[in-house]
Amino acid sequence: MKTINIGNMLPGDSMSESIVLLNKSNSNNEYYLSIDYDSLTDEEIALLQKIRLLIKIQNGEVLVDSNLGNKNKYKLGIYNIGKGDTFKIEVNMPVDVNNDFSKLYTKVKWNFLYKNPIM
Repeated sequence: MKTINIGNMLPGDSMSESIVLLNKSNSNNEYYLSIDYDSLTDEEIALLQKIRLLIKIQNGEVLVDSNLGNKNKYKLGIYNIGKGDTFKIEVNMPVDVNNDFSKLYTKVKWNFLYKNPIM
């Protein structure tokens, strides 16, 4: 699990992080990213719905173009034994977010999951 603190973001700010995924298991696996957060107010959820989430793989292909308010499970791909990829995760605060959200301190949990796909 990874936590990215978006509490210090201002309108127009962006944050990005590269994550390396490598299948070190003994089987081919399907990998996912799920987003979660604990007991947020309606105002905090409204803020997350305004923040853009973009996930790209190393070749620039966009896998996810959503917002942080979606508690979805996003498929990152199936990777064979010893294979992987580098993912760039970007979050962008829109320029038009006003001061209504200025006192919020919100954290989002990034959970990376995998399962053995049935072939």
